[in-house]
Amino acid sequence: MRPTAQEAFWRAWVLREVVVHAMATPPQSVLRESAAHWSQEQRDKLDRTSKARTEERLAQIRKIGIWEHASPKEKEFLLSYGLQMDEYEQLAAAWRMECVAMLMWALGLVAEWPSVEMQTEDPDLLKTLPHPANYKPALREFEEISRKRDLIELWHWRVRTRRLVEEGRPLNPDAEMLKSGPRTYDDIVRDVAKKAREQGDLPEIIDEDFVFRGEPFRDISAGDYSEATSIIMERHYALNWLCGFAPDNKWDETTTDT
Repeated sequence: MRPTAQEAFWRAWVLREVVVHAMATPPQSVLRESAAHWSQEQRDKLDRTSKARTEERLAQIRKIGIWEHASPKEKEFLLSYGLQMDEYEQLAAAWRMECVAMLMWALGLVAEWPSVEMQTEDPDLLKTLPHPANYKPALREFEEISRKRDLIELWHWRVRTRRLVEEGRPLNPDAEMLKSGPRTYDDIVRDVAKKAREQGDLPEIIDEDFVFRGEPFRDISAGDYSEATSIIMERHYALNWLCGFAPDNKWDETTTDT
């Protein structure tokens, strides 16, 4: 069962709060490095200040009605603060900005489909999410959302095939695959890229490969690959949830298989 427009809207608000909470706290590596030179009194002051700010924010979240729509993992993160915040969870929470962008696009609050080449970094986007009391949400047609889900799954597949190549994983083609021609992952990528271009799923290909920031995906830098992976994974997660891939619409249980 797919989530309703109202459920998608609440989910966007929950994720907005998750992102804001992650961004409002300095990175744990910076905090810990600074705290290493502090007195216990200074540490206690940070703890009290961080806790007070978090509790104030949580009070607003509960007042608006957002808290009840947060998942168990999200609630745990929103309750954390200061040096108690998990470093990995904070980083993962900040990347949920990509999920917010997908939900806002699906709700018609973002007019254009965001390119996979561009990370959603502008915090002002979060300010444009309408207040729950003043907005009646509506989703785009399911077919349009589903097409984008299929496209981002294709990109996620490309992310994973590059990883398989870099890890030196053998393809081990079966007899049927040998008959059709592909013998390596790169052979398959070339076939898929050409078909995707012919079908209009990819606007261009270079050297029979997906294009990311003007280069074939197999040739992009490690930094670009890491960024592309995070962008695509987060968007795939949100679009899968929108298309009903999560058991009982449970956000934490959304799958991103390819």
